[in-house]
Amino acid sequence: MLDIKSISKTFNAGTVNEKTALNGLSLKLEDGDFVTVIGGNGAGKSTLLNAVAGVWPVDEGIIEIGNVNVTKLPEYRRAKYLGRVFQDPMTGTAADMQIEEKEYRQCKEQQCSNPKSQLQIAQKPDLLFNILCLPHY
Repeated sequence: MLDIKSISKTFNAGTVNEKTALNGLSLKLEDGDFVTVIGGNGAGKSTLLNAVAGVWPVDEGIIEIGNVNVTKLPEYRRAKYLGRVFQDPMTGTAADMQIEEKEYRQCKEQQCSNPKSQLQIAQKPDLLFNILCLPHY
């Protein structure tokens, strides 16, 4: 579940370049909900996603994921509660590597008998978390 309560975000506040990207936005999504966020350039779509992910701290409001208040958590701590796919693949981690290369290197480090086996990788949760660059506890 995602519960966004009255979040606001203004960039360059108090300057001639001030831009309010989010102004009192609220949204509640339940497990299984499917939502498409649409809007023109500068409408706040990316700012909303970046606020939820913790890239940009919000000026006001609350963000809860699965009934956990993540509003003040840094981006790396929120990774436990959400995942994201970047529109630009060069934005993600290890952009110069192919997925198979990452899998192979991770599998080689873990001494998998068949590094190309995605099933074998999927059966090793710690390895899968490492491939996806997610924290695991």
